Amino acid sequence: MVIGGSGLQGAPTVRHLIAAGHDCTVLSRGNSDGAGTGGLRPLLPDGVDTIVCNRDTDGPGLRDAIVEGSFEAVVDYYAMEPRHVEDVVAAFEHRASS
Repeated sequence: MVIGGSGLQGAPTVRHLIAAGHDCTVLSRGNSDGAGTGGLRPLLPDGVDTIVCNRDTDGPGLRDAIVEGSFEAVVDYYAMEPRHVEDVVAAFEHRASS
């Protein structure tokens, strides 16, 4: 899973993961006008799954996405506060204990 995978840093990461043969899911807010991109979101390759969730307003949605997914790793380009990282780690710990 790439959180923030449709942004300037995330999109190249997603393209490289897909090109290397990995499955890839992007979690994004889905409502941004591309701040910092001149209003143009980078295109994502075919085969990328997308989950729309705003971690600031839908914390349980982020947890559910991680717990219910089959992700081996999370790359987080949108961790702006310690709780953002703590939420991701807690979701993985919950999944591991289930």
